[in-house]
Amino acid sequence: MATLGERLRESRHQQGLDLDEISQKLKIRRSILEALEADEPGPVPAVYMRQFARRYGHFLGIPEHELQELLRQRFGAEGRRLPGHPVPPEGRGGVRSETRLQVARALVYGGLVGALIAVVHYFFLRSRPEEAVREGVTPVVVRPVKEPPEGGRGKAADTLWRLRARARDTVWLSIVVDNQRSEQLLLQPGQEREWQVQQVAILSVGNAGGLQVWRNEEELPPLGPRGSVVRMVRVTATSVETSAKVPAAQRRSEHDVRASSRQTQGEAPAIAPAPLLPLRTTRPEPQKPLPPPP
Repeated sequence: MATLGERLRESRHQQGLDLDEISQKLKIRRSILEALEADEPGPVPAVYMRQFARRYGHFLGIPEHELQELLRQRFGAEGRRLPGHPVPPEGRGGVRSETRLQVARALVYGGLVGALIAVVHYFFLRSRPEEAVREGVTPVVVRPVKEPPEGGRGKAADTLWRLRARARDTVWLSIVVDNQRSEQLLLQPGQEREWQVQQVAILSVGNAGGLQVWRNEEELPPLGPRGSVVRMVRVTATSVETSAKVPAAQRRSEHDVRASSRQTQGEAPAIAPAPLLPLRTTRPEPQKPLPPPP
């Protein structure tokens, strides 16, 4: 009895068909058809070669019972399939289906690996919010006040007091301490800052309602409503003044002091021009006629 390859080749020659023509109609590569006619293993697994041989035999018109016997002799019983290799669809090539299956597996494995990396980074590698220092924000460091020795306390140490600020909301703050040190800060909610002041501290606050201020252990009244801008807050050991609460008389006195200081520094005082006097015009007296000659 002829083999499967001899029967396929003989039937094709009887019908006068070409391998290229059959390859285009069945969408099967020529190399696979040649391997089937030569009874060779072929470039794809045996489970796919069996399906291609079945389609090839149906196309050539080989009877079903004869084709089944030839397939059994070549590939074994119908139920013996290689594990992990599904049968390709009738209208598609086995190689293309195998490639798609491998791509799908690679995508699934890649997604699992990516998810595992994301979980490890989220729980173990990412920085905590409280440890991150935002760009443009001065780190807040609260240093304890160092007490001078008992015998070394002088007049300046007796007047030293502490000013502490805590942000309840995002607050912009500018401070000048004793006309010597100045800072500009952007405090985030929960951050604190402390200064040692001897005479006076002058603050400018954005979002005044989001800032709490203490003088030593005394909490000061709110500097303003939330979202408002207070351009000047003057804090001493005994008083708190804002730009909105300075009396008009004090502002005039401060203006006079600044004017006198400018004069002492050599600036020429402003001289007001003298008022213009009205012009006085006089009419000449009429002359008396001369007497006639004698």
